[in-house]
Amino acid sequence: MRVTVDATSALLRSAGIKAYTYYWVQSLRKLARPGEEIRAFPYLKDFGRLEHEASTLSKSSTLPRLALLYGVNIGGPVVLDAVLRGSDIFHGSNQVRLAPRRTRLTATVHDLTCFLMPELHTSANVRADTRVDEGRETRRGQATTEIFSTRSIQNVVLTRPTYHYF
Repeated sequence: MRVTVDATSALLRSAGIKAYTYYWVQSLRKLARPGEEIRAFPYLKDFGRLEHEASTLSKSSTLPRLALLYGVNIGGPVVLDAVLRGSDIFHGSNQVRLAPRRTRLTATVHDLTCFLMPELHTSANVRADTRVDEGRETRRGQATTEIFSTRSIQNVVLTRPTYHYF
């Protein structure tokens, strides 16, 4: 089985989700059995050093990967399917704004602070979280997993519908 995790947060100024993804992918890779592969989109074999104020990679390694992210979001499912070729599952984030057509999709809504405290986030992240459901219409058999922090749940009444696909 091949799983691809959207690790775009490693390339952006970020805190909680960057650390979570950074250590989660490393752990998954260590636990993978023979025949299992954990990939990180966009083509992150080595995450570099965890740095919250900037990308974990050099600027020359970050820019082409961000261009690929932009290309996927603009190019649509055909481009995403090509990038995910060979993957059985894609664990997406708010940065990839569409669902693959040939790969099962999971996603974790990890945090609601973009809704609670938008002033603490970049305008791009606030826009991304606002549009996270756009283009995420999935086919039957795909699932979206949503995990919210306890504090976020206590402080927010969700006004948007939540979809679970089984």
